[in-house]
Amino acid sequence: MDFDQRYPRWSIIRALIEKNDKDYRAESFRIDDSSIEVLRKIKTSNNWEERKKLLLPLQFKSIKEIKIKINH
Repeated sequence: MDFDQRYPRWSIIRALIEKNDKDYRAESFRIDDSSIEVLRKIKTSNNWEERKKLLLPLQFKSIKEIKIKINH
């Protein structure tokens, strides 16, 4: 990606995507680099409070626990 198109880590972005025909996995998509729009940057203030709110709910102890969560 060109330097002027890059965005900071921990950014929430919006972009156009399309199915990746070269990858058989159902979850595989390609992003249109020219369509990237930064919606918000996630800060590290207050001991990373904002990042923790986003990530900690995603912690699972096992694959089984993830499957249970997905099916409910």
